[in-house]
Amino acid sequence: LVRGGAFTAGQRIDVDAAGIDLASADAGTILDLNSTGALTLGGGSSGGSALLTATGAVALPGSFRGNGALVIDGASVALGVDGDVESILADGRIDITARTGAIIGGFGLILASDANDAGGEALILDAAGRVAFDANSDLGRAGAAIGIRTGGDLVLGRVTARQLTGANAAHALLPTLIVPGAVRLNGPTELGNGLTLSAAGNV
Repeated sequence: LVRGGAFTAGQRIDVDAAGIDLASADAGTILDLNSTGALTLGGGSSGGSALLTATGAVALPGSFRGNGALVIDGASVALGVDGDVESILADGRIDITARTGAIIGGFGLILASDANDAGGEALILDAAGRVAFDANSDLGRAGAAIGIRTGGDLVLGRVTARQLTGANAAHALLPTLIVPGAVRLNGPTELGNGLTLSAAGNV
């Protein structure tokens, strides 16, 4: 287990361990945290891409700012769940995968790819379980697509996107958002393009 407070480096940060629990990590270039157990990162930043991967659960309760792509991959993923306002932003693409559980977004969370409005990089949410964001959360950017693959219900707060649609196992966008459970859209949903939605449960 690697446990620590604030961790800062002018260049890249690479950590491989049986478990990771850091208050924060700020890398001048690439941030790469890989855990064979659970991974908790209180917050941080990266001057380049960031990879947070674990065989167990991944938790990012605070704010994070990445200047490149952001990949989060774990058994389950919890974002911004410390009860206050936080932002998880990347200038590049964001890929979030929960291999066996849910993706959860907390109160006040702002989650967006293409944060610099430069390239329309997509935000992909892929969960074996449900995808559930607090009603007081904000997902996406006007110029970027959001692709979702869920094994359960879909619950979202406010959504702003060029397109809200489905995604496959390779994280490529699909023409239809397919939900095997119920869908609840708790906030305003503002899309540049249309929406094609197929849900097995109530909408």
